[in-house]
Amino acid sequence: MSTPAQQTLAGLIARGHTGCQGGLLRVRRAWPADLRAPGNGYVAELAGPPGLAGARIGADGELTVLSADTALPALAAALGEGGCLTGYRAGKRAVLEMPDGSYRKVARPGATARAVQRAGAVSALLAAAADPAAPVLPQLLAADARAGWLQLAAAPGTPLGTGSAGQGTARAAPEVITPVARALTAIAAVSYEPRAGLPVHTAADEARVLLSWVRAALAAAPAGRLTGAVAARLRIRAGGVARQLRALDDIPPGRLALTHRDLHDGQVLVVPGHSPAVTILDWDTACWSRPALDPANLLAHVDRAAALGGTVPGGSSLGGLLRATGHPGAADPDELELLRTAARLRTFAVHAFRPGPLDLAALD
Repeated sequence: MSTPAQQTLAGLIARGHTGCQGGLLRVRRAWPADLRAPGNGYVAELAGPPGLAGARIGADGELTVLSADTALPALAAALGEGGCLTGYRAGKRAVLEMPDGSYRKVARPGATARAVQRAGAVSALLAAAADPAAPVLPQLLAADARAGWLQLAAAPGTPLGTGSAGQGTARAAPEVITPVARALTAIAAVSYEPRAGLPVHTAADEARVLLSWVRAALAAAPAGRLTGAVAARLRIRAGGVARQLRALDDIPPGRLALTHRDLHDGQVLVVPGHSPAVTILDWDTACWSRPALDPANLLAHVDRAAALGGTVPGGSSLGGLLRATGHPGAADPDELELLRTAARLRTFAVHAFRPGPLDLAALD
């Protein structure tokens, strides 16, 4: 039996919400308010003619369109300076395009401090490696970790893909995907450096992340979103993959790779024919991990796009290009495939809270 919160989110996805100015707001994305306790309601990102807005759905099913966010103290100031929301997960983070064309990321103060530290560490590691194929990071213009914000210059390039049906780009695939494969190989070639201050993310950690999202989806996906048969397939498939991840041998520090950890096609910007050709966004989760983790995540999004009728330019050739460029994660096809499956299942669970078709092929 569904809860009041599940029913409210299902209705919001189906019908939208009429805002105070009469415009219809539609759910673009939604998440459990607390992944550890998914029954405690949701936060949602709403989009409509007035722009983006945030909403909360309490455990009792009550819907509140937010006028303030006390967990993000710097958000009000950014909006007051004319910032326009481009992404908003209430209580956790927001991204705004500012009037000068730069982007301001607002988060909890502790999260902002970690983001600045990790991006700085990655930038220093890539600069020391001096590989011309390495990606660049957006330029940090200013930051105030105590207040909970950082400001980035607009990065050149176009996202590799949106991962949704019918929205792949029309650019020439080899021009786009070849520099991406080279960039991923350059990242993975960075030698482990404990003094960089980045955490280590193990296969067991990846299993925990997978199961946390799957459990949340099984417990709190909106009413009618997961049928009993689909839920059973998700539970069984994810459980088996998690056991396989935990069974992977520990990898010695010398084989750890610099890793983005949350890489998907929307975070990879490409300017074909330029040098550097690739910018990768959002290094907040940067860590040391198995070399196959980043390509597995990106390939999982390629798989999802293909299953739902979309395209990622040249995505089908990415695996072969990674082998050709000597990416260490491509050296063990079984491990790469396991991590790719885990990423696709996790992405399935994340999208169980959002509108749009589900990637049922991920459960096969």
